[in-house]
Amino acid sequence: MRQGQFVSEEAKKLAAQADAVVVAAGFDPDTESEGADRTFALPAGQDELIKEMSALNKNTIVVLTSGGSVDMNAWVDRVPALIEAWYPGQQGGTALAEVLFGDVNPSGRLPVTLNGAGKTTRCMTATTRQKNTKKVVYKEGVFVGYRGYEHAGTKPLFPFGFGLSYSTFKYSNLTVKPVVSGDPAAPRYEVSSK
Repeated sequence: MRQGQFVSEEAKKLAAQADAVVVAAGFDPDTESEGADRTFALPAGQDELIKEMSALNKNTIVVLTSGGSVDMNAWVDRVPALIEAWYPGQQGGTALAEVLFGDVNPSGRLPVTLNGAGKTTRCMTATTRQKNTKKVVYKEGVFVGYRGYEHAGTKPLFPFGFGLSYSTFKYSNLTVKPVVSGDPAAPRYEVSSK
């Protein structure tokens, strides 16, 4: 199929009439597996489906099945809700339904950083493959994780620990003190509660 032909007219009609749309997108055993790289882009037609559904229904929820970061730039700002389901296993459908229907608070937090584009990942620009070997040299040094983003002056799409929930949280009586140190890797501030 070609771009513009992935989403049927019937699907568009149903999306426009529905209270909400849940788009399940991501990878399967044919497009992502252990021991092999996959594309950063979603499989063909999925970006188009998400964009079409979100244009027709403001209550479009995207549920991603993936083992890591995915290029979401074309649609992430168009959808009010995104759930990274990873590969949830046998009871994943039940758990997802409980979150979608509000029976369970989606209180999970990201165990990794999800970057917005492949070029913002530090290891994408700081690696070399040695000729005639399978060895890859990573040259980022200490600039991995959050340090890599700070060093490059970029922001990840969703940082480690990110996650929203149905609840609200409030911190109070916090004291923030600057930490003076000559070590650039040392913490810059100390936060404590009274």
